[in-house]
Amino acid sequence: MQTSENDDLQRFAEELFERLWVERIDLPRGEYGWLSVERDDRTGELILVAHDGIYSGQLGIAVYAAAMHRVIGNQRYREVATDIADVYVPLERNDRRPIGCSNGLASLAYGFATLGKLLDTDRYLDQARELTGWLVERIAHEDSPTDLLHGKAGALLVLLSIYEQTESELILERAHRAGNALLEDAEGSAPKNGWDLDSETGMAHGHAGIAYALYRLAAHSDQSKPFRQAADQAIAYENQHYSPAENRWIATPSDRSPRYTWCNGDVGIGAARAASLQYVESATLRRDVQRVQSGFSWLSSDLPPNDSLCHGSFSAAVFGHTCTVSGIDDLEHHVTDITRRVIARDRQHGHLQLPFRDRTDLLPTGLFNGSAGIGYMVLRAVAPNTIPSVALFE
Repeated sequence: MQTSENDDLQRFAEELFERLWVERIDLPRGEYGWLSVERDDRTGELILVAHDGIYSGQLGIAVYAAAMHRVIGNQRYREVATDIADVYVPLERNDRRPIGCSNGLASLAYGFATLGKLLDTDRYLDQARELTGWLVERIAHEDSPTDLLHGKAGALLVLLSIYEQTESELILERAHRAGNALLEDAEGSAPKNGWDLDSETGMAHGHAGIAYALYRLAAHSDQSKPFRQAADQAIAYENQHYSPAENRWIATPSDRSPRYTWCNGDVGIGAARAASLQYVESATLRRDVQRVQSGFSWLSSDLPPNDSLCHGSFSAAVFGHTCTVSGIDDLEHHVTDITRRVIARDRQHGHLQLPFRDRTDLLPTGLFNGSAGIGYMVLRAVAPNTIPSVALFE
């Protein structure tokens, strides 16, 4: 990307940070932070919550600030990142939050590890290492979900990310324990019948995310066969839900999830397949990536009605980045085009297209569902080799 264009993107990332900054509030413990907007599962009403994890909470915004410091170099961004993160160092060991990598223990572990990487400090990495021990204890003694966003597959990805950063044999052993627990949760004597999930398909809640975690573990394992076989079977199970007529994966006959979402859609499945190809060679995985790529035509006509990393335009950017990094195809021109068009639409309407924007004046600020994530992805377009992919738990 040309230097002048990089400068434009950096300025937009800075502008987004300022919009986010004015939305901060005082939280109960005396620190500042941000609220997120969610839909109450029981009533369907919108509620305001103050999470602390990486998906929609404070550590996700700290990661964005750290990325700003890494790319732009302004000391203020580093101070914001550390101000946020220091509130959670140390955590109470009896903390009873769930294990997941949305806003659970795995989320905090990944957030701290990423802060350590972006800020080049061992302080937060040491906190992440400690949390890996808590994670495997909880996995061993509690009945936890199995998916990526809330369960064991996500915890496994976080453990592997920290292992790849530290090369600690202890953390790799913990990753093996999480992987074996994930295999034990499969339906039947082998994962041929899949896992019991909220959605059969998808990166966040379906079999794509589980397969990606298992392929990644197999690449680091001396006993890779059971993990590789289970991942292959997860892919085969998920592909039973692929519709050639619609060129998309359909979890149920009534499923009409938008194909552009990272969490449930085709681009999330494609990103999981493409990322898996960094760890294993598979004709099936390559075919599935091609299926997603062939459906990219919708991008030429219009952007999704949502810009976020999880549910919108930048989900497709995750797929494009991953295909490029995996050596499948250079799709960075798609990433650049998405980024330019999101910025142009923001300029036209005076705001980003984000969840619940039509229902509340509150700016969604989270990393996966708000402006922090868009700013982060703009920075990835500027420096893809410097800023890790949070959507793949690099």
